[in-house]
Amino acid sequence: MSEEKTTLRGFRIYSEFEDISGNKIRVQESSSVYGGIWIFNEGKVSTNLSVANAQTLIQSLKDAIKHQEKSKRIWRTEEP
Repeated sequence: MSEEKTTLRGFRIYSEFEDISGNKIRVQESSSVYGGIWIFNEGKVSTNLSVANAQTLIQSLKDAIKHQEKSKRIWRTEEP
């Protein structure tokens, strides 16, 4: 992603794109003190990704991990 986008609350948006069905997908920094990544799918529980969508998602997750490792956010390693 060339320009850094953030939510109104200041959390980083790693990418936004549309899937095959036209649903809006957003990969975003979590507000949790433990760190984490949200993947939002506007209006749906599941999504149908093209290969290009999947590549975008993979890169977004890599960017998110790199950013959170740099910012030293604590990752929860076990399910609550």
